[in-house]
Amino acid sequence: QLVRANLAQELGYLNTQILGEGQTLCILDTGIDSNHSSFTGRIIAGKNFIDEIQPAIDDNGHGTHVAGIAAANGTFIGVAPRAGIIAVKVCDATGNCPGSAILAGIDYCINNSAQYNISTISGSFADRGEYNSSNCPTYFEPALAAVNERNISTVFAAGNKIFFL
Repeated sequence: QLVRANLAQELGYLNTQILGEGQTLCILDTGIDSNHSSFTGRIIAGKNFIDEIQPAIDDNGHGTHVAGIAAANGTFIGVAPRAGIIAVKVCDATGNCPGSAILAGIDYCINNSAQYNISTISGSFADRGEYNSSNCPTYFEPALAAVNERNISTVFAAGNKIFFL
């Protein structure tokens, strides 16, 4: 209700609700709680760029929250409740998100876009000085150009500034 996911679903297209069916969202954050009932059977892949030996499990809660806004399908309903989800861990348990991990995560989503039908990359990152509201678009420009070439939508929030690129 808070993000008004129902409005996006009610808009639809050609008399069809848009619920994310057949699409996959690549969520770059602290990982996702793969046992959460809102995502049962829909986390189709994952990659951890903080500790590559471990799965992309959320050890902070933020990534699960962000994934819920985008695609929860349980007690709460996200914007695209039938979309597939890929968990990409680019932030550690404290919420630190190194630029190198974010870039690697974006590359992972691009390189797997055809295999998983990735239509959107979503990321929500803290502003810790490495990239911020003034340099964020420039910092990620080469990676985002590659995303645009694949016709993948992006929604990034950094330092509480939202960028639709």
